[in-house]
Amino acid sequence: MIRDKIRFSFVLSILVLLSKTTAAEARNYTTLSEVFPQLQGLSPVSKHAGELGGQSYTKCCLLAVNASFDIVNGSIESNGRFISDSYSHLLAQQWPCGAAYNGSRAGAPVVKAPYSWVNSNCPGWEKNRGSNVDDWALLFVGFLLPAVAFCLIIPRSQELNISRRLFDVELGRVSGLLSSPLLALAAGLLVGIDTILWLVFVFTAPGPIIFSGLYEAYLDKKLLGFVRTKIENGRLSRTDRARILFAILVGNLDLHWGDTGDGKGKAWRDTQSLVSNLDIAERRALRSQDDTDLKALDVAVRGVKVRLRSMLACQYPYGSTVGAPVVFYMGSFVYALKEISNKLGANSSSHTLAFGCLWIIMPLEAIISGCLLAGNNPNTLEGIVGTQELTGSYPTLPGFVPVYETGYKPAWMWNRGRSKQHWADAIAQHYDMDNLADVAMTKIQDWFKIALVSLSLILVPCVLAFILAYFTPTVGISCRSMTFMFYFISEFFLTMLWIWKYLENGFTRGTSLTQRRRELVWYVLVTFCAACAMFMGIGGTVMQIMGVYRNPLCNLPVGQWISKEGLIVLSSNTPLAIQLAHDTWLPIGVSGASFLGFICYMGWWYNTYLRMHFGDLVASFDAEEVGPSTFLHLKGNLSRSDVTGREGSSNVQELHLKGDNHDEKGQV
Repeated sequence: MIRDKIRFSFVLSILVLLSKTTAAEARNYTTLSEVFPQLQGLSPVSKHAGELGGQSYTKCCLLAVNASFDIVNGSIESNGRFISDSYSHLLAQQWPCGAAYNGSRAGAPVVKAPYSWVNSNCPGWEKNRGSNVDDWALLFVGFLLPAVAFCLIIPRSQELNISRRLFDVELGRVSGLLSSPLLALAAGLLVGIDTILWLVFVFTAPGPIIFSGLYEAYLDKKLLGFVRTKIENGRLSRTDRARILFAILVGNLDLHWGDTGDGKGKAWRDTQSLVSNLDIAERRALRSQDDTDLKALDVAVRGVKVRLRSMLACQYPYGSTVGAPVVFYMGSFVYALKEISNKLGANSSSHTLAFGCLWIIMPLEAIISGCLLAGNNPNTLEGIVGTQELTGSYPTLPGFVPVYETGYKPAWMWNRGRSKQHWADAIAQHYDMDNLADVAMTKIQDWFKIALVSLSLILVPCVLAFILAYFTPTVGISCRSMTFMFYFISEFFLTMLWIWKYLENGFTRGTSLTQRRRELVWYVLVTFCAACAMFMGIGGTVMQIMGVYRNPLCNLPVGQWISKEGLIVLSSNTPLAIQLAHDTWLPIGVSGASFLGFICYMGWWYNTYLRMHFGDLVASFDAEEVGPSTFLHLKGNLSRSDVTGREGSSNVQELHLKGDNHDEKGQV
């Protein structure tokens, strides 16, 4: 019974269609709109309107359909210009102009027109409006706004100055109540501008930021391994261990800021003061083995241990600062994939997902910055030291102020790796520590590995975005795919330039003319590459949101830009687009979300790995006693000046000590 009803409905629909077609063929037509009501009132888009975003591909498609049929002796005949179907077949199928996925893989008929015709009849670009607003909203709300949260995670040293006058009101007075909304609006506007500026900077230089972050994480691992190895070999005093561990936690602070003439700044002096009591107590205990001195050493060890553990604990946990935002960002991918599934064949959904894949780079930068052991807030060290009030701050750009009210100068994220290298070199040189300089030195193969990982993290999102843009009709390399390609090329050269700067030690080794010329060349190249990256990354995203890419030229493959002889697909929901959405767009979107989740997980694992090893080394302070199996380098004679912690002559004395866990003899 059910099958008979289905057959009857099918036969009835065919008969109705045939009757309409027969009736249409029997009539005498004067206009095409009598058969195709969608073509009523058509007129070409003016050049001026197109330049202002007034172009419409749906209207252009209607114009192409209108130009594909002629009225001859009252009957409609197809001339095959832009659509191959007859008008009867066109009536029997989904209307191609503005068509949306209706569950059928057959799609709508394809309407194609030459570039010259499209540029003459539909000039300019199409502003995002109407149904395109959904895709604009998904890109902006789903991917760009979460990126703001990620950019705020990445540490910086300066921010836009917001005057105290905007908050200096008396709310108890009527004048204060009336002016407070305007002042609050002005303050919020300045905060918004500051956030946008930082977002632009961060997305312009992910190469240097990720490279420097990985460089610092690499040094953290090497320094922790050095301390552990020396402890196992009985070749490192507790004082030297503390110096290295403190350097790991404060290595993001400028080593030379506040220099009083000895080449070391305030951060160095304050950090060394944290281990001065331990240094004095350890020297006394090594000489006398007296119970009083051993108790004093135990107190000093516990004090250093508390400071190290507290400074590490003051850092925000990785899960709340990075992990949770990444989960919400992955939710945007889930929603975008759902939209693609519901609207298979909609090119705008593919382009939105492509730029979402590109902006994966932003959470990747936050993940790298969240893996590091050095605290972002230098006030933690200032609170631990607590010896003097703030006397001044470091210089900033005009209109900007320090992010933290502190006497220390934190390094920019793109310089933190080199900053920590300076700390390791300074400790090795100042305290003549056994082969620390060799361990902390970065070799050519190390630079290659760090650069390879850094560029791979940027390459994957760019490749995913490139594939999506490439396999979105018209298939081929065009405006969007070139945007992603040149963005990566810019980041590649920025990363190479940063390696050059590291190898030149920040161009601080000399003042010769050749040195100054190399530095000038470096700045010119960095400025050019950064401008290119900003235009491709930020400018490309803005043009996608506005709809600038929806123009005739960007619908041609780049190989046809000179000849301009290619065909442009004007219809939507084409069979090819539906197939590409199913076979390419959805898998690429899943790959992007999976890649982000994997990197986030590995970042959490590595951060936990470093914190656990750091915690083990801090805890080992309590497990050791001074004994005759340890050898220490002590600069100067064991005079009163050594007991007070002041360095004397460069003579080296070896003291035999006893330790519970050390059976080997060595020299530090």
